[in-house]
Amino acid sequence: MKRAVVCSIAVVCVGLAQAQDVASERTVSLKLAAEMATVAVEDCSSKGYNTVAVVVDRSGYMKALMRAENARPHAIDIAIRKAHTAAMLGYETRILAENIGKGVTPASITNTPGFTSLFGSFPIKAGNEVIGGIGVSGAPGGPLDAACVETAFKKVAGRLS
Repeated sequence: MKRAVVCSIAVVCVGLAQAQDVASERTVSLKLAAEMATVAVEDCSSKGYNTVAVVVDRSGYMKALMRAENARPHAIDIAIRKAHTAAMLGYETRILAENIGKGVTPASITNTPGFTSLFGSFPIKAGNEVIGGIGVSGAPGGPLDAACVETAFKKVAGRLS
């Protein structure tokens, strides 16, 4: 009897150890990424700004890109870096720029591949968990880029849980 109990416990422990070896991560879906990028670009376009919006997943890889007619080509790279930075840091690039200005964060962080401190991006969160990032580039100033991102968040806010 004792041997059967020990054997049963060992089988359960092995099963638990194997289950812990496989992680599950939440990330922004393709559908949500495409919708957020579209809403951000449409909002900027309605204000006369030709922008690019990029949404990345939780690992900083591109999920969706939307480019307005006549958006400048360099805005693509900037929007990608903005979205990547927000996803990796978990806060908007405006805060990064402010922290660099205050000396809280070393400016050398922008030497990290894919990082920028330009305004206009936010992490995408489900509760407190970062599941992606969104960045917009092309409006005449980062705060205007950020306003278009905020419009996208308002559209999908109820579905980020």
